[in-house]
Amino acid sequence: MGRIPIHRREFLTAAAIMASQAPAFAGTPAKTVIDIKTVTSDIFKKFTGQNFSYGKPGQVLLLETVTVVSDPNGAGKRPKKIRQETFSLLFSAPPNIILPEGMYNFTNPNVTPFSLYISRVAITAKVTSASSSSVDLVKIATSVVAKSKTPKCYYEAAFS
Repeated sequence: MGRIPIHRREFLTAAAIMASQAPAFAGTPAKTVIDIKTVTSDIFKKFTGQNFSYGKPGQVLLLETVTVVSDPNGAGKRPKKIRQETFSLLFSAPPNIILPEGMYNFTNPNVTPFSLYISRVAITAKVTSASSSSVDLVKIATSVVAKSKTPKCYYEAAFS
């Protein structure tokens, strides 16, 4: 089968119809790509206060804070395609959601799916455990917990 010729007027009419439909699709924002090797704290800061599903239907963790940790030994010494900063994410959940330390697959309507290793750092106002890389985060977690009016369980994901 060969091509069917289209005249200029038909082309312009079809183009105008297609253009009138474009605004319906233009309002859909693209998802932010989360590449664990190169993601920065600034990318996650945009999603502070949003819920992230972690693989169980209806159960979510709330991204509370993003904390940049100073790393004088690593600054500027990493390959260019690798993350240049060290930071931590602090998530919260209702106190009845107790997750074991480990890898979880996270989803959010605004980002591509990604996996993070999380560990519990606090339950309500009592710090129960902390990873060795998060001494500063424990202070921040404790202050966030102290301000919380409802009991919560807090989880950390560290990026170094």
